[in-house]
Amino acid sequence: MKICFIAPKAYQLFNPEVRSTFGGAEVQLYLLSTNLADNKKLDIHFMVADYGQKKVETHSNIQVWRSLNFQSNILKQVLTFFKVFNKINADIYIQRT
Repeated sequence: MKICFIAPKAYQLFNPEVRSTFGGAEVQLYLLSTNLADNKKLDIHFMVADYGQKKVETHSNIQVWRSLNFQSNILKQVLTFFKVFNKINADIYIQRT
């Protein structure tokens, strides 16, 4: 089963070298995803914002996908988000606000 978490500001939890703010929702989704990644029956993905990283990185058995760029106009952000969303093609998507 493929599960995708969506938290644009969570990238710095995967890569502490990136300095940016995040909140409790990002921490909760990060912790949930890293715990689920231990289950070999699950394929875990995580959509984050563009912080200059590669398009897809692997951290602790989680595929971390670069999606929207906060510096782009809103239309480009939406199009980029849905392009990555469709590429992942998960069975379940989890997001918090």
